[in-house]
Amino acid sequence: PILASGVGIRTVDVGAPQLSMHSIREMCAVDDVKYSYEHFKAFFQEFFHLDANIVVDI
Repeated sequence: PILASGVGIRTVDVGAPQLSMHSIREMCAVDDVKYSYEHFKAFFQEFFHLDANIVVDI
């Protein structure tokens, strides 16, 4: 996000939730991967409708 903020492209930093992120023991559940996939799939299927309703606060 820091790098993306300087290029003028709308950016969202998203990912599956993880326990102890950036530790040597970070982990996530198998279901989290499935839910992330379903979330991204739905987002991109509805992108044009969503994009028309998103307000960008600059």
